[in-house]
Amino acid sequence: MGCHTWFWAPLPKEYIPKLKDIALQSLEDRWKEDQDDEFRKKIGIEACINEEEYNFLKYQIKSNNLVVISDYANTEINDFITIIDGDPYYDLSLGCIEIGKETLMPPHHYFHDVFRVYNYPNWIIYNIRQLRRKLGKKWYDIPEEDRKRVSEFWKLYPGGVITFG
Repeated sequence: MGCHTWFWAPLPKEYIPKLKDIALQSLEDRWKEDQDDEFRKKIGIEACINEEEYNFLKYQIKSNNLVVISDYANTEINDFITIIDGDPYYDLSLGCIEIGKETLMPPHHYFHDVFRVYNYPNWIIYNIRQLRRKLGKKWYDIPEEDRKRVSEFWKLYPGGVITFG
């Protein structure tokens, strides 16, 4: 069958403050749980972070460290963002992402597993030309309808990327 094909769109900059808020709340919740000895004993875990780490992570989030923001925001919203070459992207295989009554992500088209490849390549594909070069003759094994869908992805999401896994 082959590995999954993930389609990622550039995350609009205006969504970063929302993610920071989510990340800070997630960090705060984790810190509160770590301070509750009774809770930790009840579920049998050690403290995840100490006060120095907590303050450092809080500073990193407030300083727009996208890796830390994505780590803590993703614990709340199911790994929908990733950082590729220092830039944030969001997963187009998910539907509308909402926190409470607020829509977190812009409306988007669904893209996932449009085609499959084997051997889990560690490729980050930035455009259709690069994809065709990587796939070589296997590009023509992909049904025409699916090749059109891949072209549509880059028309709708210039700057988008495809990964595999």
